[in-house]
Amino acid sequence: MTELKRNTALTVGTDLVMVSAAIAQGQRTVISLTNVSTGAQVISVSVGAQAAAGGSIVLHSGASWVESIDSAFRPTNDEITAIASAAGGSLAIHERIAGTGL
Repeated sequence: MTELKRNTALTVGTDLVMVSAAIAQGQRTVISLTNVSTGAQVISVSVGAQAAAGGSIVLHSGASWVESIDSAFRPTNDEITAIASAAGGSLAIHERIAGTGL
């Protein structure tokens, strides 16, 4: 089995951005998103739909959202999108995907 690891930062502004595409093959085992913006940007994240400012998962500066696999839970394989309340937001991403043929 192969495991893909992703550790990066994504600039998020007032236009919708794709944080992570839907996974058709394999299983996301960890997804961790942290708003590391140095300003007052609030980042809104959505799973399986387009993010809207102030909707779904709302991350103020320093806040995180995490899904991690365990015996009774599997993180979403749906697409994840984000939008910020102002230009220049920054989202730290840690993601792991397990599967064969990745």
